[in-house]
Amino acid sequence: MKQKIKGFIKDALIYGVGDALGKLTNLLLLPILSRIFTPADYGVVDLLTASYIFLFMTLNFNVLTGFQKFFFLNQEENRKVLVSSTIGCYFVFYAVISILLIGGAKYISCAFFGSDLYVTPIIFLAICMPIEGLYDALTILLRLKRLSVAFSVVNICRLILTILISYCCVVMFEFGISGVFFARLIALFVITSYLLLFLLKEFSLNFSFKMYKRMFLFSIPGHPDIIIKSFMSVLPLLMLKHFSTLTEVGLYGIANRIAQTLTLFINAFQKAWNPFAFEHADKPDEANLYSKVYKLFFAVIVFLGLVLTIFAKEVIEILTPREYHSAYTLVGGLNLYYGLLGLNLIYSTIFYTKNKVKYTSLLTATHLFIFFVMASLWTGRYAAPGLLAALNVSIFINVILYHCFGTHLLKFKVQIGRLALAFGVACGGVVILDHLTVPLVGRIVFKSIYLIVFMGALPITILNSNERKALVEFLKGRFRIESRGVT
Repeated sequence: MKQKIKGFIKDALIYGVGDALGKLTNLLLLPILSRIFTPADYGVVDLLTASYIFLFMTLNFNVLTGFQKFFFLNQEENRKVLVSSTIGCYFVFYAVISILLIGGAKYISCAFFGSDLYVTPIIFLAICMPIEGLYDALTILLRLKRLSVAFSVVNICRLILTILISYCCVVMFEFGISGVFFARLIALFVITSYLLLFLLKEFSLNFSFKMYKRMFLFSIPGHPDIIIKSFMSVLPLLMLKHFSTLTEVGLYGIANRIAQTLTLFINAFQKAWNPFAFEHADKPDEANLYSKVYKLFFAVIVFLGLVLTIFAKEVIEILTPREYHSAYTLVGGLNLYYGLLGLNLIYSTIFYTKNKVKYTSLLTATHLFIFFVMASLWTGRYAAPGLLAALNVSIFINVILYHCFGTHLLKFKVQIGRLALAFGVACGGVVILDHLTVPLVGRIVFKSIYLIVFMGALPITILNSNERKALVEFLKGRFRIESRGVT
């Protein structure tokens, strides 16, 4: 059991470093782009990016999730045939969609923004789509082969390339908004070409439509879940644009970029968790593994969310001009939303391993319905704060439903009282620290002290006595080993 958990944690950490660095592009570009673009321009960038991601995810038919399960059900040549069939179909389908989008770029620009000013960015994003599909499939193949270091290196290289090309396009050549998406296209093409050459030996010259069809039919019941989740990523922006202004969308986008730092950990967890969960499905220790991983996952989400929330004001003040500073008030609500959304990853995996995939779509549809009703009532009156309230109330109800259905299918223990106490202490600290009226340095000192105290109290809060003893013994053992190494 311990070795399995250690192996999972090792993979998660390596994926975490690579995925975090690879997806920090938007945050690292923030100081540059916020001094060139107005909040309204940033609103356009966010709307185009979110719409692209929504369309990309809507059209993937959940195939890559099924690919991860069927990968472990096949061996040797059959596995290579599965890889070729899946990735080949995936790329061709997105290439067709790309051609259609290029042809309709002018219409899309006029429909979204009332003018044809954004035809070029839309064309760049359309060309990105089949390359992005190939990149996603190849990076999943890296994870399935447990090539976590290679995965991290690829993400880091994409980060560096994107930043360098973005700087050249936006700052040096003054391509404007088009430069942001052109940089994305070039970096993606270079990295995907390398990945394809690196993993070429995993492909077969044979193609099996029968094998692909079987995997596709397994995956498709979970596709509505993917569509709704993707729609939930763009719907808040569309509602803000409808009820408010592009400036409000831009401020929300800045806060979202800070809060999405939390999703870097969640995404890294998912990349390690899915293969791990499928590999140990229906094993005698499955429920115990879920229980331990859930508690560990929750603790890290609470701590990282707390760090991002209490330092959001200082980070935004450092990274952006004054007209963006009010965005910090939205970061805490977005962290809460992403944290609760992340917990559903564990429950949804249960539905896949127990062949109850349709549950994910039903529960996510419920989430969308509740959010839409509440957001329609609150966003027009309260703008972004009303939108955040709708997001968090709807996801809280959704997590409760996921928990009820998930624990019914797999009887694993979740110590809700302990977890709720840790969450309550974190929220109390945020409220107190937000009312500090001291200079910048003093605020940072007080917040850092609180984080250290909270980090020490967190294991005491969420672990039971036996788990605390095991943790102490583990730390003592590590200390003895290191001490012998020094002497």
